[in-house]
Amino acid sequence: LPRLSFIGGGLSLVDNAGLETVDLPSLSTLEEGDLTVRGNPALRSIGLPRLANTPGAMAVTGNAVLENLELSALSTAPWGIAVEDNPVLRRLELPALIQVGGNGLVLVGNQGLQAALLPELLDVDGVQLRVVGNDSLERLELPQLRGTQEHVEVSGNPRLVELLFPQLMRVGGHLRVARNVGLLRLALPVLNSVMQDLQVQDHGALSEFSAPELSRVGRVVFRLDRNNALVSLFLPSLRHVEGDMEVTANRVLTEISLPSLTDVEGEVRVAQNPVLPHLLIPGLQSIGRKLWLYENRDLSELRMPRLERVGELWVSELLPDSKLSSVLLPELKTVDWSMWVKNNPVLEVLALPKLSEVGEVLRIFENGKMPELLLPELKTVGGELEVRGNKTLQRVRLPQLQTLRGGLDVLSNPALLEFSVPQLRVVSWTLWIRKNPSLSTRAILPLEARTQGSFIACGNRGGEPCP
Repeated sequence: LPRLSFIGGGLSLVDNAGLETVDLPSLSTLEEGDLTVRGNPALRSIGLPRLANTPGAMAVTGNAVLENLELSALSTAPWGIAVEDNPVLRRLELPALIQVGGNGLVLVGNQGLQAALLPELLDVDGVQLRVVGNDSLERLELPQLRGTQEHVEVSGNPRLVELLFPQLMRVGGHLRVARNVGLLRLALPVLNSVMQDLQVQDHGALSEFSAPELSRVGRVVFRLDRNNALVSLFLPSLRHVEGDMEVTANRVLTEISLPSLTDVEGEVRVAQNPVLPHLLIPGLQSIGRKLWLYENRDLSELRMPRLERVGELWVSELLPDSKLSSVLLPELKTVDWSMWVKNNPVLEVLALPKLSEVGEVLRIFENGKMPELLLPELKTVGGELEVRGNKTLQRVRLPQLQTLRGGLDVLSNPALLEFSVPQLRVVSWTLWIRKNPSLSTRAILPLEARTQGSFIACGNRGGEPCP
């Protein structure tokens, strides 16, 4: 139809078994309705070189031999563009496209797609920019993209080597980059904020991740996970994370540098990074939920010099060859819920000089080289206080502890010589002091008068053996 320029409704080409070519060189306007090209098994070429906009949604899907899609004048797609499951489509070029709305821009499952070029696209005002499962994709170019109203996902494109968004400043939803096994570089030079998740995970070759202007990550999670070639995480401007922050299972990661970070509303999890030597976050003041550290084999020091409050504190390296020797939190005053320091075979220094309150349980378990537990300002523990299985622990000194709302259990600390809680008024539940062969029974007997529950002392120096 070489002279057709106007269609009052939409254009639908669906399930035409013998259709090989669509050539509408003069068509410039669809008045209303969708543009749909779906399930045409013999269709090889679509030529719409003058079509400037689609008032409805545009979908080109499931065309088994489609090789050419010509939409060189298309400038707006207010209800979105979907190009999906066209296995031999090699190139998608939309040189005039400026704006996409509706369901956004979706490029999914085009196994032969090698290049997606959108040189003028400024904004995705729709639900998503989604580029997923394009097995041959080597080039994804969006040099002018400034922002998205909601989500960006680039995942499962094994031949994609570089992902660069040079003008992207804001992502209104989540930003997820995952399972692009050949990806070497992820560059977001002007990105300032991601309002929901930021996830970079499951890359075997990614060695560079840069977002120098990123200052805010929104709710749910900031996750850097299983990037096996990434050596450094450096986000110099990041100040605020509304959700969780997880840095886990990055095999060669040796640096986490977040010099401007002041607060994380969710949890901070740093785990299974085997060659990370230290963790220093100099400006972090508050963690809303859990600070969780485990299975970082070479980590020798945890230091957060300005941290004042944390929801929970869990330091449990677990590995028999763990190198964690010091935990330095000099300004920490409050742990809202539980505090666990356990299974750290070479931990020597636990420095919490200003800690005054633990809201629930406080457990110090099986720390192989700690000589002393000194918490000089601790006044209140809202649950149990348990000190167990610390092989070299000689002194427990809690000079200001007044309130213990749970039980007290001191068990199997073979080197323990001193257990001092001079201000403790009452133990609400059972008080157990057992199997501490170096601890004098005479020194602990006065504690019996302070417990409202049972008092059980056995297996200590000069006392009865435990049954």
